[in-house]
Amino acid sequence: MTVGNLGSILTSAEGSNWVGSASGVTNDLCAVTYSNGEFVAAGAAGTILTSANGKTWARAVSGASNNLNGIVQGNGEWAAVGTAGTIVTSVDGSNWVRRLSGTRSELSAVAYGDGQFVAVGSSGAIVNSTDGTNWQASSTTNLGLYAVAYGNGTFVATGEITNNGPIVLLSSNGMNWMLQGAPYETMQGITYASGQFVAVAVAGQILTSSDGANWIFRHGGYGFADLYSVTYGNSQFVALGSGGTILESGSVNLALTLEPDPSSGLLRLSLTGARGLAYTVQSSTDLVSWASITNFTSAQSTTVVLDSLAHATRQRFFRAVSH
Repeated sequence: MTVGNLGSILTSAEGSNWVGSASGVTNDLCAVTYSNGEFVAAGAAGTILTSANGKTWARAVSGASNNLNGIVQGNGEWAAVGTAGTIVTSVDGSNWVRRLSGTRSELSAVAYGDGQFVAVGSSGAIVNSTDGTNWQASSTTNLGLYAVAYGNGTFVATGEITNNGPIVLLSSNGMNWMLQGAPYETMQGITYASGQFVAVAVAGQILTSSDGANWIFRHGGYGFADLYSVTYGNSQFVALGSGGTILESGSVNLALTLEPDPSSGLLRLSLTGARGLAYTVQSSTDLVSWASITNFTSAQSTTVVLDSLAHATRQRFFRAVSH
């Protein structure tokens, strides 16, 4: 699902064919998310819309008149953020309460992870909350921040370009941030899914990272439409940009199956995932400490790995991570 100007809402079951839905509003819509059987969209002039099926929408009273730029759901609570430091929260998507953010800066995006909300915005604004009610500020830059996501134990915030390149901020707790440069253009949207961060930028650039610090260029260049946001669903990433541009990835769903290999007597691990991605297969005896068995870039949809240590311990766990 995507939202846009003049209350436009588009839905797709597979990311290729899109159908419009009547929103009932003409205000621009800036963000939409889904959780616990409910879609919630946010936009200009404090607009909040809710839907159980993505087709029929109802307007909620947000209590805000400023534009709402981002929305997220975490720990049973919705939080929407916007201009002039606006933050509103709701436990049901329909009844909203205005919160004090501690900033007058525009808040452009919000994420939830590790038990807390983190919102970012202009002039380096970063505010966080563990309960959605009480918010506090923390920042290490005065530059504008456009997007934020949480994954792999890390918050990653992206922002405007400097003489040293675009900025990326990393934090393990949402309060203390480390400045990390990025090798490409300003990342305007970011998400985390299937073991990796995916960010989008101007000129159709798409980048991926497993840790938020080291990025791999995947797509884009001169002549491509600018990309503003990216999301994940149904085992695919979908990026949105100017001129109605919608890009979708191939399936990045990972499956790791185990079975004895009759010819060698070893344990055979079969990994099924997208071609062209780098993967690491790891093992552990306690689910705490993990050791890499092998690293490879898959040239086919299914890759087989044999593990000679599987019988050396009483129990052994396996996982696969994409990069």
